[in-house]
Amino acid sequence: MTIEEQPNGRYKVTVYRGRDPQTGKPDRFCRTVDTLRAAEKLEANMKRKPATRGRTRTVADAVQIYIDLNGGEGGTLRPNTENSYRGLYRAHIENTELGQLPLASLDRDALTWYFSQLRNGSLRPGARRLAHNSVRNVRALLSAAMNEAVASGWLDSNPVDAVRLRSEEPAPRAMDDYSLADVAKVLAACDDDLRELAQLAIATGARQGEIAGLRWSDISLEHGLVIWSPLPTIGHARKPATGWVRQAAKGKRRRRREPVFVDDACVAMLKARHARHAADALRAGVSDLDARAVASQTLELDYTNPNVISQRWRQAAKAAGVSIRFHDLRHLNASEMSAANVPTQIAIARNGWNSADMYHGNYGHKRADMADPAVAVLGALWSKLDELTKGQTA
Repeated sequence: MTIEEQPNGRYKVTVYRGRDPQTGKPDRFCRTVDTLRAAEKLEANMKRKPATRGRTRTVADAVQIYIDLNGGEGGTLRPNTENSYRGLYRAHIENTELGQLPLASLDRDALTWYFSQLRNGSLRPGARRLAHNSVRNVRALLSAAMNEAVASGWLDSNPVDAVRLRSEEPAPRAMDDYSLADVAKVLAACDDDLRELAQLAIATGARQGEIAGLRWSDISLEHGLVIWSPLPTIGHARKPATGWVRQAAKGKRRRRREPVFVDDACVAMLKARHARHAADALRAGVSDLDARAVASQTLELDYTNPNVISQRWRQAAKAAGVSIRFHDLRHLNASEMSAANVPTQIAIARNGWNSADMYHGNYGHKRADMADPAVAVLGALWSKLDELTKGQTA
């Protein structure tokens, strides 16, 4: 094993394990990273990995090595993604026919058969049929692992790139043709505390993880401003640790959302909530209220559990007989801004998206009781054309 500094300042890690007895190719792993610390971590991870012991590397080997190398502290995978990938590996790759397949035998036909088995729920006895998005996630994991295998010299090309998943009609979402009356039914079933958090979510477009990570120091009550920089969000800790941790924003870019002004009613709600928390802190002898979670019911320090917010909302939605998630309030925020023709630049700055397509395409929905503005526009167009036509014939 060697670590070499490259002319561009990066570090190349090379691990050589002799030759594969079946293919005759060098069993070698090479990867270039940005820092010496990352290179030393990568080398340590590879030292812990057992050799293939006289057999060709399998698909399961390649996937597990990819997750181990890119997970953990300093890895490129976010904790939630790493935990998800490990779950997909154990459930759908590790002890399957594809997982035991030698890398040299992996081709388009084998992958096409495998994905069809996943979709049909016939990969193994008792397996359930996977939704289209879940199959896409498995494909993404396999593709990333095979790219790593290509970089390591174990494969000449990535066979996953040659496979296109069969498109499926997307399942209707709760917010397609949504109704404000349905949202109001859930709000009516909420207690006062949860209704305040829902009001904050609608005003800011925040996810429950972001609301769970919001502290009183992140809010300017004087200016009616919610400060999202750096963007606080709460997610799962890396396994084997458990619980919740403050982490970087969702997405490949560690984006910073612009500070968000909220309406007067939301400011009044936040001031009243802050006054209650201040009174609770005084009774409990707590002096550092600014460091406490806005969403807290018990003055937790730094953040509260985001699952508690979504679970309480699900109970209210069930009681109201409406299928709307707490996250759908973010969709409601975007849909109403889109319908009101809020400039795209303002909307994506408020909600932290990377593109207008995410704003209008993924989050913009049509309200069932919303009037169609095209009717009035096209009617006015015909009236104008009719008037001009009569002028021409007069």
